[in-house]
Amino acid sequence: MIDSSVKKLREVFKFIDSSDTRLSAFDKAILDCGDRTSFRGKLVLDVTTRWNSTYNMIRRALDAKEAIDLFILRKRKLEMIFDEEWETIGNNCDFLEPFYDITELFSGTQYPTSNSYLACVINIEKLLYDSHKDPSNAVIKMAKPMWEKFDKYWSEHSLILSFGLLLDPRYKMACLNDLYSSPYVPAAVEGKVNEIHSAFVALYECYAQNSQAHMVVEHSLFHNGPSNLNRPFKAKRILKNFNPHSCSSRTAKSDVDSYLNLPFVVDHDGFDILEYWKAQSVAYPTLALMARDILSIFITSESAFSAGGRILNKLRSSLLPKNVEILVTTRSWLFGFESEENDEEVLSVAREATTGDVVDE
Repeated sequence: MIDSSVKKLREVFKFIDSSDTRLSAFDKAILDCGDRTSFRGKLVLDVTTRWNSTYNMIRRALDAKEAIDLFILRKRKLEMIFDEEWETIGNNCDFLEPFYDITELFSGTQYPTSNSYLACVINIEKLLYDSHKDPSNAVIKMAKPMWEKFDKYWSEHSLILSFGLLLDPRYKMACLNDLYSSPYVPAAVEGKVNEIHSAFVALYECYAQNSQAHMVVEHSLFHNGPSNLNRPFKAKRILKNFNPHSCSSRTAKSDVDSYLNLPFVVDHDGFDILEYWKAQSVAYPTLALMARDILSIFITSESAFSAGGRILNKLRSSLLPKNVEILVTTRSWLFGFESEENDEEVLSVAREATTGDVVDE
C-alpha cells in the first residue's frame, strides 16, 4: 500500500548502490550540499516485505534530501522526485514513526515489556482511528488495511498483560483512566477501568490463597538461576485457570488499594521496575509474586522463534528455500524437539505400516 513516491525513491537507492562510481558520486553530492544536509553515513535500501525497513529507508532519505536531488539532477538518468512527492514521503515517515518505536519497544528482550503493553496498544488504536483525518491520501490508503489487521489481532486487550500497567508504580490506575479516556466515551471508560481493577483484585486473591502470602518473600526470588526460583506454587497454572469474576475477599481489595494509593514513582532514566518490586517484596509479598510472574511475560517472542537470521546470513545468502527449510527443521529435531507421552504409540503405528528397516533408518 506504500505510495508511488516511495517506490521512486527505492529505484534511486538501487541506482546509487549498484556501483562504486555512483556511490562516490553520491558522496560528492553530500559534500557539495555542505550545511544544507544533516545526512551522515550510508543510504539503506529497504526489503519490500518488511515495512520497518522501508521506514528506515525513507527516514534516512529525508536527511539526505538535498544530496539526493543534486545527484538526480547531475545524472539525468533518474526521475526527479518533486516537492509534493517529498512531502508525501515525509508524511509516510511521520505516520510510521510511532509504530516503529512501539515495535522496537515490544521486541526487547533485556527488559520487561508487559508493563508497556496496554499504553502502546491503545496508542496504536488512537493513531489508526485518527488516521482518517490525515491530510495525506497516502496515509489514509495505508491506514485502512492496517486498521483491519489491528481489529483482527489486537482489538481485544489481553487482561493479564494489562495488569503490567497497574504493577508499574509510575502509572497505575491514573494512567489507566487517561489511556481509555482518549479513544472511548466516558461511559465505556468507567466500565473498562472497573473490569481491569476487579480482575486484578481477583488475581491477587488467587495468589494469596495459593502462596501463603503471610510469609515474607525472600529477595532471592528475583535473582536469576534455577536454585533461586523455587516457587511456592505454579504461577502458570494460576494464570491459565484464572477466573476474573472469582474475587470475594475484602482483604484482597484493601491490600491492592493500599498499593495503588502509594505515591507515584517519579519517572527517571534507568528506572528498574524489577528492582522496585524486589524492594517492595516485604511490604507487599503477594503483589511482588504477581509482578515477578506478569512482568516476565514478553509481548512478542520473535527473537526466540525466528532462526532464519542465524541461518540465512550475508555469507549464506544464496541458499535455496528447500535447503533453508532442511536446516531449520534439522535444528528443531536436534535442539528443540521435545518427546511427547504418546511417541511410543505413534512409532508402533508407524512400524505396523512400514518395514522395520525403514523405521530404524
